[in-house]
Amino acid sequence: MELDSFFQDIRYAIRTIVKTPVFAALAVLILALGIGVNTAIFSLVNGMLLRPLLITNPQEIVGLYSKNITRPDSYRAFSYPHYRDIRERNEAFASLAAHDMAFVGINEGDTARRTFIELISSNYFSTFGVQLLEGRGFTPEEERPESAIPVAIVSYGYWNKQGRDPELIGKTVRVNGSPFTIVGIAPQGFSGTMALLTPELWLPLGMYEVLGTDLDGEKRSLTNRGYSKLFVVGRLAPGLSQVEADTRLGVLAAQLESEFPDESEEHTLITHPRSRLGLSTSPMDQSEVTLASVVLSAMAGIVLLIACLNLANMMLARATSRRREIAIRLALGSTRRRLIRQLLTEGLLLSLAGGLAGLLLAYGGMRFLTSTLEAVIPFGISLNAHLDARVLVAMLGFCLLSTLIFGLGPAWKSSRPNVVPDLKDTVGASIEAGRRRLLCARNLLVVGQLALSLALLTAGGLFIRGAFEAAGLDPGFSLDQSLLIEMDAGLVGYDEARGRQLYVDLMDDLRALPGIEYAGIAATVPFGNVRLGERVRRAGGPEPDDGSAEDLSVSAGFNAIGADYFRALDVPLLRGRTFNRFEEESASSPPVAIINEELARRLFPEEEPLGQTIQYGKPNSEKGTRALEVVGVVPTLQQSLIPARAEPYIYVPFGQEFRSNAHVHLRVSQRSEGNEADLLQSVRQQIHATDERLPILTSTTLREHFDGSAELWLVRTGAQLFSLFGGLALFLAAAGVYGVRSFMVAQSTREIGIRMALGATERDAIGLVLREGLYLTSWGLGIGLALALGAGQLLSSMLYKVSATDPVVFVGTTLVLALFSVLACYLPARRAATVNTMVALRYE
Repeated sequence: MELDSFFQDIRYAIRTIVKTPVFAALAVLILALGIGVNTAIFSLVNGMLLRPLLITNPQEIVGLYSKNITRPDSYRAFSYPHYRDIRERNEAFASLAAHDMAFVGINEGDTARRTFIELISSNYFSTFGVQLLEGRGFTPEEERPESAIPVAIVSYGYWNKQGRDPELIGKTVRVNGSPFTIVGIAPQGFSGTMALLTPELWLPLGMYEVLGTDLDGEKRSLTNRGYSKLFVVGRLAPGLSQVEADTRLGVLAAQLESEFPDESEEHTLITHPRSRLGLSTSPMDQSEVTLASVVLSAMAGIVLLIACLNLANMMLARATSRRREIAIRLALGSTRRRLIRQLLTEGLLLSLAGGLAGLLLAYGGMRFLTSTLEAVIPFGISLNAHLDARVLVAMLGFCLLSTLIFGLGPAWKSSRPNVVPDLKDTVGASIEAGRRRLLCARNLLVVGQLALSLALLTAGGLFIRGAFEAAGLDPGFSLDQSLLIEMDAGLVGYDEARGRQLYVDLMDDLRALPGIEYAGIAATVPFGNVRLGERVRRAGGPEPDDGSAEDLSVSAGFNAIGADYFRALDVPLLRGRTFNRFEEESASSPPVAIINEELARRLFPEEEPLGQTIQYGKPNSEKGTRALEVVGVVPTLQQSLIPARAEPYIYVPFGQEFRSNAHVHLRVSQRSEGNEADLLQSVRQQIHATDERLPILTSTTLREHFDGSAELWLVRTGAQLFSLFGGLALFLAAAGVYGVRSFMVAQSTREIGIRMALGATERDAIGLVLREGLYLTSWGLGIGLALALGAGQLLSSMLYKVSATDPVVFVGTTLVLALFSVLACYLPARRAATVNTMVALRYE
């Protein structure tokens, strides 16, 4: 019986909705915007934080970390011998795997493209409990350092790019110019321990030294106990907790320290759940990403709340026009409970329709966001924002929640028994009282919409202001008349000796090109995707690992550069000299460095830095710490947007810190007759004339590089998302004000007609309507400013060089919302002024 009445409610709701197509279309549009935004944000958060990785019993997987006992915040990676000792002697893990990331070139014909891979131990997949889709894993012999057996396991994505070739096993893939035999295919959706970065290939640790793609340029030698570069992840032994595992690992760490004091002194072993957002030698804190997710979800939730408040107002207005229908049903014996269920059923159908439309909006929005991100960071990054079952359930939850928010109140109010007046369906005697009674709720809803909208609009304004600040940043060097070329000789098989000579010849050729004034080579580029850093201190101080040097050393950005690097960027030399050509090209040149003003201020606050000796590097690396003479000081440049402040920086000669992945800055001569596009074409032709196989990874102007950088994309995307929230809130709030004022005019037609018959002018009629609308607007803006101040403080850590109480933003957003609200009040007021007096007097 209940089921029959439920289906009856659905049929009746469908007929009712079809009878009012304009109302239904507007309601679906409003809900689609609110639910679509929330579904999109949830799918993003789901992909980053919630969706389980393709790992068997992931709660058993933990990271292993080597922690300094005397400096609790200091951690380091593992050498291969250290990892092997722990794997063979520990009693805490059922399985323990080692891995590291690298960027390599996959050769396709005469070209090469950079991609992200992982080098792994032979038990990597079995540790995660992952069964390969096809083929086999690596053997212990293939893992052994220096074995150099060229085999590879490819990702499902790579297999898909090959047309899902059923004969792919046994074929070869060329990596950095060398052939690797494909022995396995990973299952779909497997990305290791990271949710955002999916390797395209997995190679055995035995190929570690062959690839030579270490980002910080150290020689790869896995047999050396001092070379700590591996990350370690393990599956806890059955029934063992993390606390018990740490206790057992502490005993093992003490044993290893006594056996290998140089490597393990003052270090213990601890476990911690692995972060799914990246790799780190220390336990990663996901609080920043979690905070950003919470903020985005809250903003999207506010948009949905505003949409529901708007729709609740529409439902109240619609209920007024249905008073006679509801009165008839009550008179015929229908219960109030049944009427509420009927009205909620109508609301649920509207929500489901809006949810389906919102799902399409969410799908399109996430595809666009993913494509733009992949264009900025092209090596395997993915937001994983798929519309899976969890997202569909969330969408249905948003639909149900929306129905309760916008439907329950109007359904309760409109179903109250008031049969006799409603059956008469006359308004003359009761309109004033009815308006006071009904518009009280509507007024509160409108004030709430305006307040929440101003808070969202102001948050969006703060982020937009930050985006303008970032786009107009003065980095301290010239972004104009400068070209940028990125190459990587290692991607086509060049070893260090041949790569050095290639770059020497190529730089000579580029300097000789017409229209090029200076050409400077560097390991990294400002506002790039890779940033290097080192700890730097004055010479003669204690080593960083003795527990006291942390306070004396400075964390500084690091770059290896050529002789004309600063000239190519149009950066003046403040003191001393730049590097010479011998230092740019030779590994045996004297150890020298150039530092920026900020590093000079921190290391030598009251002394002349020129001629001073500084030390940088890691004592436990193969190179150890190095002593360098300071030969020059340059201005402090802004080389990244995150952090927003300029950082200390140290520059060393490119010849002493050779990188196969090189960036060449070219300063265009003021007298050049060609444009930048023509010069770039000439540069590309010259590079291919030097070696036609050499992949050109980037070929652009420095200005275009900055405008397309991942950091600026992040700032702009944040601004766009928050401005989208603010724009939707503005639209919904204006629509809410317009709807309430229009309903008031329709309800007050007789009253307005009487006033005009008694001598009121059009201006008086407009003022009557505007006064009530501006009264609501003033309350909404007042409460909204208080909410905006609170929101600004909460978002202060996420803003770029903008005050959380920026007066320009607060005044601007308040004026914009006030203008839209006044316009939304004026249009119904203008219509009220055109009421025909005789028609109004006969209005029933």
